[in-house]
Amino acid sequence: PGPIAARFSAFDPVRLVDTRIGKGAPSGPLPGGCTLVVDPGLPGNASAAVVNITSVLPSTGGFMTAYPCGTPLPTASVLQALPGRVVAATTTVPLGANGSFCIYSSTGGDVLVDLFGSYAPFSGDRFQPVEPTRLYDSRGGDLVAAGTIVHVPVVGQAGTPTGAAAAALTLHAISPAADGFATVYPCSASVPDVSSINFIQAVDVANQAIVALSAGGEVCVQVSAAMH
Repeated sequence: PGPIAARFSAFDPVRLVDTRIGKGAPSGPLPGGCTLVVDPGLPGNASAAVVNITSVLPSTGGFMTAYPCGTPLPTASVLQALPGRVVAATTTVPLGANGSFCIYSSTGGDVLVDLFGSYAPFSGDRFQPVEPTRLYDSRGGDLVAAGTIVHVPVVGQAGTPTGAAAAALTLHAISPAADGFATVYPCSASVPDVSSINFIQAVDVANQAIVALSAGGEVCVQVSAAMH
């Protein structure tokens, strides 16, 4: 028999690494050509982690890749870093034998890593593809004001059933009025200290988000700057 298929478990997002303040890694920018080891603190049977990796103000353009520690550095990249810009990308990365994963950066700069979920055999939820459906679009009205929390119903949309635990979404930041970020999370009393997308003024960007649903079957999006 082949390997056992893993299932996904979503949970409240948490920031694992912020090199700007020395959280989960030494304080200070990661030098170009160096590798950061990240321990997500997942159960021993976890096989992969879903993370959002952010490159913060790198000195030059380059790339970042994520891979299981203890294996050769892959030739694939998960993020294209731009000089003086903040760029984020979501990826699913396998874990090494000790439960960690590695992030290599070809250019120097600060790094953020946010954890959104994990995969493991025998536990978690199956993935059910649905017809791609736009759930929310603020265009046609005013920009969503900075600090606003937008509630987006997911259950009942595009055949998403009651009992769904998480959703795979694409978030678009359109016509942002200033530099900033947006956070997608299961609606709760407090907004987690993570980001799902980063943007600069007047530049449209998109990123994937795999996020747990609230008890009411929705996700929330908070924006730090006015945008659609």
